[in-house]
Amino acid sequence: MPFSPNDPWLLAFLKRVSVRSGMFLGDENVKTLATFIHGYRQARIDLGMPEVGATESSLLDEFEKWLAAKLDDARDVAWPTLVATQDPGERNVRTFFLLFEEFLRERGDSLSRSAEVPWPP
Repeated sequence: MPFSPNDPWLLAFLKRVSVRSGMFLGDENVKTLATFIHGYRQARIDLGMPEVGATESSLLDEFEKWLAAKLDDARDVAWPTLVATQDPGERNVRTFFLLFEEFLRERGDSLSRSAEVPWPP
């Protein structure tokens, strides 16, 4: 199916990674997930595409603010660091997905809704 460069991809990607994170990332560390997302976004830019779709442009930024408030953490740190603060283990990507799903539910969304979106775009 043809896609538009503006189509959403982030939630569909995260849904797939949540099921088999070790396969996609090589490990189950939240910082590896963040690096993968950053690299994928940069690759899209390098190919002349928007790094994320218009509906997803601020999703991780909003998650970061939500998580800082939830954890009552006033530091100015990125979401992977906040997750690692909550769970310093090597398999803390699972904690990320639990927290991210909670964030999405509060917004009336969920990763399971994104299962129908084709990935990779």
